[in-house]
Amino acid sequence: MVKRWLQIGLALVILTAQCGCWNRVELNELSIISATGIDIEDNGRWRLSFQLVIPQAISSTSGVSTNAAPVYVFSTEDESLRGAVRKTSLELSRKLYFSHNQMVVISEKAARYGINTLMEAYIRNTDSRETVTIFLTKGSARNMLEQLISMEKIPGAAIDHMVQNEAFNGGSFPQMTVFQVQQELLDGTHATGIPSLALAGEGGSFDSLDGMKKTHSDLKVKLSKLGIIKGDKLVGWINAEDSMGAMWLANRVKRTTVPFACEPSRKKDSTLRIIQTSTRVSPEPKGNSFIINVHAKVNGTLYEYNCDADMAKPETIAQIEKAIAAEIERTMMKGWKAISEQRADIVGFGGAVHEKYPKRWREIASSWNEQLGQLQIKCHVRVHVNQTGMSIDSFRSKLRKQGG
Repeated sequence: MVKRWLQIGLALVILTAQCGCWNRVELNELSIISATGIDIEDNGRWRLSFQLVIPQAISSTSGVSTNAAPVYVFSTEDESLRGAVRKTSLELSRKLYFSHNQMVVISEKAARYGINTLMEAYIRNTDSRETVTIFLTKGSARNMLEQLISMEKIPGAAIDHMVQNEAFNGGSFPQMTVFQVQQELLDGTHATGIPSLALAGEGGSFDSLDGMKKTHSDLKVKLSKLGIIKGDKLVGWINAEDSMGAMWLANRVKRTTVPFACEPSRKKDSTLRIIQTSTRVSPEPKGNSFIINVHAKVNGTLYEYNCDADMAKPETIAQIEKAIAAEIERTMMKGWKAISEQRADIVGFGGAVHEKYPKRWREIASSWNEQLGQLQIKCHVRVHVNQTGMSIDSFRSKLRKQGG
């Protein structure tokens, strides 16, 4: 009898394990989000916009005409972000799927109001990934989501790849994820920088497939400025050149191209392609403030050389390295001037002081951002030209030697 009951119990356990996916959701029941936009209305209500992927329009085997737009954008409003998400079921036949969300765009108005609501939503909810790339925009976030991108089907993924490419090969703007923004805002300096998107060119919007029928685009989405966030609010903007200086100071430049002039009186018509960089910050106390020593090591390859000097001579290479170092130092100082005017330490100098002088840091942490203008910044850049390319002399020098 006992054996029989054991057999029945074992059968029940096996049947329980074979009950299948009780909470499964079919793909045709989901709306896959590729981008999210956040605006705030004058009455304080949040407007949440979603860029949804239309699978039939991007599939090459669906048989659906390619004249269909690859994404669909719609918005909902509520006093809270999650309330706006809840209201999507009033006008959408599918459940929103956030796991493929590539980016979040926040309007300037919403960022100046405060991004703490967005950070709270991402910290608390399991369906929102903190690896999502975050952007700002001076206009409407929804308008940015409506723009199509040439050569790409899904705009959200295309813009995410664009900032990845810029962060790795350009260096003017960083790729900032929600997690990175949270980390830097919760750090001792409570400040960070977020790149912004803007529409460049002629025309009001690129939200129709008619624009894809031409060999060029009159309007395009591009990276524009770096928004400075202090606390949880946008406090100002710095341009691309100043942002480049900030990236040098923050050790975020991976690869980039640095133009330089052969002589101070000439234009910057020669370039070095930087392939390896390293920036180290060392603070020293000076009275009631600090001296911040910035040491940068740069290795690169000469891509353009329109000077007359003979590169076969070691002193010529030394002169080139000195000119490039001076240009990088100038960019660093210009970037620091813009940052200090915003009174927001987005490059992490406060972290270096905290690490080296923790006791002193506890005394000045609360007023650190207000004291940025009192810091003395000393930049020390060492450049090494690894290769000069396939030619020793410039074409200009060769032409002159031939009597041209």
